[in-house]
Amino acid sequence: MERLSAFQASTLEIPETMNLALLGARGGGKTTAGTAISFQHVERYGSAASVLIVRRTYKALADFEDELLGMANQLFGGSFTYNRSDKIMRLANGAKITLLALERESDYFAKVQGKNVTLLIVDEVTAYQSERLLRILRSNLRAPQGVPTRVVYLGNPGGPLHARIFERHVRDRRS
Repeated sequence: MERLSAFQASTLEIPETMNLALLGARGGGKTTAGTAISFQHVERYGSAASVLIVRRTYKALADFEDELLGMANQLFGGSFTYNRSDKIMRLANGAKITLLALERESDYFAKVQGKNVTLLIVDEVTAYQSERLLRILRSNLRAPQGVPTRVVYLGNPGGPLHARIFERHVRDRRS
């Protein structure tokens, strides 16, 4: 796998029982950190791991898809398959990573409702119009005993949800 920055490597040391909000300027390595977190999760929990990575639009998802596949090739070689139509990666150990463009609630009900997820990564979280869809997504966090569930938000400044994400995850938490 490409060499991780000190920031990206430090995210892998945070206990999986803690949800994360990795927020900051573009180019800071948040997406790569999110990808590394997902790979650590699937390696650790094997067939019990089901990762869902969402972005708001298909165009934004395509950018993430390329990075994910590049890192997967470096890390796993040929020990995974990827269906570009369904956007599902299956690893040799039975783990699964699903990419999904999720723009509105109807997308959720058509594509995600009822599925179990052990790790939820929302990239470009500040691009969403409201937190309602994000709260609904969290209802899919269900795992077998011994596998923690976790939410990781990745986001840049600006966007419709900037103020709300700042209020919930940054304000009064800065050291």
